Amino acid sequence: MKLLRASGAVCLVVGAAVWFGGCHDMGPPPPPPPLREVIVSNPVTRVSPVAGRSAIPLAPTATSETTYVSLPPGTAPSGQKATIQNLRTGSTVEAPVGDGGFDPVAMSAVAGDTIEVVVRDADGTVVHSVLAAVSPRRPPMLVRTNPGSRKRDVPLNASIVIVFSEPIDSASVTAGTVQLRRGSVIVDGELRFRDSAHTTVLFTPAALLAPATTYELVITQGIRDLDGQPLEAAVTVEFTTATTDSGYQEYFVDCCQILNANNGGDSVHVNLTAQVIDGTGAGVEGAVIRFRASMGGVEPDTTISELDGFRSAQWTFPGTMGFGAGSAELSACASNSTTRCDMYWPILDVGVGTP
Repeated sequence: MKLLRASGAVCLVVGAAVWFGGCHDMGPPPPPPPLREVIVSNPVTRVSPVAGRSAIPLAPTATSETTYVSLPPGTAPSGQKATIQNLRTGSTVEAPVGDGGFDPVAMSAVAGDTIEVVVRDADGTVVHSVLAAVSPRRPPMLVRTNPGSRKRDVPLNASIVIVFSEPIDSASVTAGTVQLRRGSVIVDGELRFRDSAHTTVLFTPAALLAPATTYELVITQGIRDLDGQPLEAAVTVEFTTATTDSGYQEYFVDCCQILNANNGGDSVHVNLTAQVIDGTGAGVEGAVIRFRASMGGVEPDTTISELDGFRSAQWTFPGTMGFGAGSAELSACASNSTTRCDMYWPILDVGVGTP
């Protein structure tokens, strides 16, 4: 057994069973969070790609018994982890909670099923619990944007993140349905999906945004889901850019949550969730994370942080869980650059035996 300290958190290592916890100031409990509706999509049927429909490719075929569950930011401010369960089947999935919510999570369900979402804080205490039925038909909704409404000091090199409650028809994501405006001028840029499920759209401006300027992100009801249903409501999000371009920045990779660790043959598989934070401890979305392992490899080895800076990955290395002479070490760095990432912060050290 050994104790490690990384980014201000104490890490307890016992073989490949790893616990991470942060230090918390004692004080009066925060007021209860406002109750907000969990968003559960109707069951989704995904179609195969059709040539010539759009420059944004469709995701692979999926079953008609997949629903997407999401929690808007701010719903459970002290939450750390969510357990999502289909009460009919008993199947569960877990998701890290950042900024009081989580982006759409896919799970098997049919119309009429009941979905339970339980959010716990770092101590395992339930801080939010809600039930929701799977409807046979429900329009897609906007879960969040980044930047959010009235956000200030937005970096000049920012890309715009738009998260919907379920997969979106690529043919409906156009320069007419998603626009970034500076006054009456429409900003040029590229629209693409950031995830294989096609719930998240990324708009990357063709040039740096103007400093100290107010922009409007306009999303119309021309956005449709895979069944052709329009977005529940049109949305306009206003934000203001920073006064100067901060340029290249490095961020901290904070201690991570271990989702699970198990042996598969002669290899150890560790599923983990890292978080990228800035100097104030706030989660950073859109940061480039690069992993480096002393043994084995991480999939994906380079990725982009999401809601509140969280991102999941899988680390596989040869060996067996337990005490032994060998050890596998994993480090990671994060930046806002796709080409630079100069410093690594150790986040995990797992003792392993030899096969």
